[in-house]
This record gives sequence, structure tokens and C-alpha cells, in this order.
Amino acid sequence: MNRTESSPVFLDRNLSVYLDLARFIAAMAVLLDHMKQFGLYPEDGFFSGYAHSAVIYFFVLSGLVIANSTAKGYDGKSYISARAARIYSVAIPALLLSFISKGIFSYGSGQFPDYLSQDVTWVNFLGPILFLNESWGLGAKVPWNGPYWSLCYEVWYYILFGCFVYYKGVARIYILGLVCLIAGPAILLLMPIWLLGVRLSSLRNSCSLKRPVLVVIFFGSFFAGYFIINSGVDHFIKDYLHNNIPGFWRLGNSQRFVTDYILALCVAVNIFSTRFLMGGNCFFSDRMVRYVSAIAAMTFSLYIYHFPLLNILKRMNIHVGQNEFSAIPVVIFVLMACFVFSLFTEKKYLILKRWIESKLA
Repeated sequence: MNRTESSPVFLDRNLSVYLDLARFIAAMAVLLDHMKQFGLYPEDGFFSGYAHSAVIYFFVLSGLVIANSTAKGYDGKSYISARAARIYSVAIPALLLSFISKGIFSYGSGQFPDYLSQDVTWVNFLGPILFLNESWGLGAKVPWNGPYWSLCYEVWYYILFGCFVYYKGVARIYILGLVCLIAGPAILLLMPIWLLGVRLSSLRNSCSLKRPVLVVIFFGSFFAGYFIINSGVDHFIKDYLHNNIPGFWRLGNSQRFVTDYILALCVAVNIFSTRFLMGGNCFFSDRMVRYVSAIAAMTFSLYIYHFPLLNILKRMNIHVGQNEFSAIPVVIFVLMACFVFSLFTEKKYLILKRWIESKLA
């Protein structure tokens, strides 16, 4: 039996809700994995060890969503204002939180002179603002906010994609070449993962695969991803390449690109099968949609603010027990804090968007 859906686009209402829910779960996986690093979550705790894989999911999803937005007929000015407002409304407060919180604790512990000389530098200040941390081994870093690296990757994907869509002819070639030179090899190496999401957005509303086949594909994508993450094959391949290719370490967070590509395919296959398994009818109730939208609306804030908050808790000598339940108060605190931050940053991005549009005009 062939399945033909009524929606004219791939990213329909059902799939949007599913991806929002998965996005929040991925952000929680990042939180739990980083809590483990700070001793705030058990080493063998449920759903820990998935932080890097969650970022791969974010890349695929980002490509899908951004490409879908440009397909709606936005012009270059709208694209720039939307992306800049979305990013800077959260990134700038996150940078302030990171620098100020570490500065306060450095001052209290008598390490303030070292903090000023090592962290408060022009490279560490301008690099994150221009998202150059991962470009050509610049060495710029954000105090107490390691996850900021993936945001640097995504911003350059936005820029490259925007240049491709809104420039034409020879100008497009020159501009893309210049942007690629600035972004650097580490960022470009994972761009096929982001472009996989772009490819998904171009798929249409029909699928010739039968439902049993889609079910197998859906669960098979989970099992394949689980095997890659938990078998250690990703670290084995990374270590092999690291030991046999001079300078391989310079790729930084892209060193697991081989298995990252496979994980991205698993994500894409899962999204594809989900789209046609749910069909064109209303799979989720209106109440479910509201709940999922509410938690998904703070996902960006959760991702970018949680690490400084965990650092603060660690410096305050907060400890938890040896089971997952003892970590619940920490999870609740971080979620509530990130929700409050999102009210004044992520959810206010439209104000910044209008301001940017006025300047571009």
C-alpha cells in the first residue's frame, strides 16, 4: 500500500511537534551528560553520555528548519534579521553570564588576577561574539561554557546557506569562497550533516514505502544510533585517526566526523520514517501541541545557559547522591533558571529582530 499525504511540504504540523519533543529530549541529554562531568549525576545514570550525539541531532534539525523557512519566500533582509536576532538574543546574555559568574567566583577565591589575564582577553571577548572560536584553531574560548562551540558551527552554516540562497552568479562563488576560508576546515567538515537536514526539507509529501517497512526503518535508526554511541566505535575511529594523521587534533570537535556522518543518517532516516508513519491527520492533540511547544520554546536557552549554571553549583559545593533521583533538584533548578532566562532573552527575540530590520532598511 502506497502512502500519499495531503500536506504539500515535508515539515508538516505532526512532524514539527515530534521534532520539538525530540529537541527538548536532546537538550536534556546534554544537560544530564554535563551534570555527570560536574559530579552532579551518576556516572552510569540513565541517558547520560549522549551530549555530542545530541548536537548532531541539532545540526540535522537546524538544516531542516532553516531551509524550510527560506522556502517560504523570505528575502535576504528577513533572513539576516531572523537569524541574527534569534542567535544574539541568547548568545550575548550567555556570554555575560559566563564571564561574570566566573569572574565573581574567581574574585572570591583570590584567583581574579589569573582570570583577568587568561580569560578576559580580546580574543576570548571578540571571538565568541563573531563566532570564530572554532575557526582555524583560533583558541578563543568562553569561560564556563564549553557547549558554545556548536553555536559557532551553526552560525557559519547559516551564513553559508544564506550566501548560497541570496547571492547569484559569480558573486555567489566569491562570497562562498571567502566565508569558507573564514569558517575553517573543522566547521566545514561537519557541514554535510547540516545539509542533510536541508535535503530533508526538499522532500515532498509522498512515500511509496509500506507501513511495515517504515516501522522497521524507524526503530532500526534508533538501534543503529544506540550501537554507535554505546559501542565505543566512535572513539576508536577518532583515536586511530588522531594517532595516524599529523595535526588531526586541530579538527577539535569534528574529530568524530566519520561516525557523526552515520549518526546524522540515522537521524535523517528516523525523521523521514516518522513523517510518513504519522500521516497527514492530526496525530497530536491540541493540548499536547501546547505542552510540547512550551517546553521546546526554551530549548535554546537550556542548551546555552546550563553549563555556567552547573559551574556555579559546583563552586557552591552542591553535591548529589549516587542515584538519578538525587539529581532531580539540580535538574529542576537548571530548568527553572533557564526558563526565567528565556523569558527575557529567547522569547524577546522579536524585539531585537525589529530593531535589526530597521537598521538594515
